[in-house]
Amino acid sequence: MGSLLLIPTAYEKGMIASETFTLFRTLGIEVALCGFGLIASAAQTARLITQRQPDRVILAGIAGLYRNREIDETWLGRAVQFDRVGCYGIGVGSGLNFQSSGTLGWSQLQSEQHAYVASDVIELESLGLDLQQRTGWTLLSVTAASANTEEARSKREYLPDANAEDMEGFGVAMACELCGVPISIVRGFSNWAGDREHKNWKVAEAMGSVCELVIKISRSRPE
Repeated sequence: MGSLLLIPTAYEKGMIASETFTLFRTLGIEVALCGFGLIASAAQTARLITQRQPDRVILAGIAGLYRNREIDETWLGRAVQFDRVGCYGIGVGSGLNFQSSGTLGWSQLQSEQHAYVASDVIELESLGLDLQQRTGWTLLSVTAASANTEEARSKREYLPDANAEDMEGFGVAMACELCGVPISIVRGFSNWAGDREHKNWKVAEAMGSVCELVIKISRSRPE
């Protein structure tokens, strides 16, 4: 059926202009909601893949940007395609005592078809890009969003390569891994991770950038 574009929430989907939906259909992109959080998004993605049999899945929406020396305010409202997605919050302990399932040697997914799937990081498809154009960006999916700067810093210390956090990417990627469907993730940066003052957020700008990037990479994808 082409590409299945998954948006976590109706709020994010509501930021997409009607003419953009028309263009998505022209490009063979079907849009659906996958739900909020690691559990709902994984379950809904698996159901949608079974029902609609897409050639590929694109997860798109907003994310909280982690602060580092290379990142400044100009990144808010922009979007990137991620190369990999990690997971934080599944394992043992919390805060400084947290140990991931991968650190403990536990696989989150074991089945007859998949003897082992990496617990902590999943590599993603670079839709529309060759290997030389990969961004190098890493997304960290968390069970609960950072409530302040200290929590965001703690999560980034767990996975120093992480550039941003979301709450669905790893769950959607795990569902796609299990179903054998390629997965790409495009996220727009609406806010700094840990900033809970919504008046500071740039959701509309971030979703506009997401749509522009999804269209660009879909047009450039080799057939």
